[in-house]
Amino acid sequence: MGMDSSLPFDPPGIEARGCGARTSNSSGTLRLGMWILICMAHAPQYPGVTQSVGIGLATMMALDFLVMYFIDRVMKTPGLTIILNVLGSALVFVQAALAINMMLVALKSLGLIQS
Repeated sequence: MGMDSSLPFDPPGIEARGCGARTSNSSGTLRLGMWILICMAHAPQYPGVTQSVGIGLATMMALDFLVMYFIDRVMKTPGLTIILNVLGSALVFVQAALAINMMLVALKSLGLIQS
């Protein structure tokens, strides 16, 4: 089997560029997931967090659309692919650490583990 990375749902006129073409979308998704995770962790302490999460979600979706719309200009920026890959990797680590922390806090609150 060949190593063709093109997907059947790639937009016409945009060739598959490997990981770099999808880095901005992946980074956006990771940032959004991490932001929602942090905000929901503080939701009981701060009223109105739900509204800020909704506004942030709408903003993130609009920015994600703009990046996808102008992807050719974004990908022609020198060095941006490397920066986005590094930031995406760092955000994966932070998001995984936050998820583990939330699971441990939930298990402690249920009394299943003790600190």
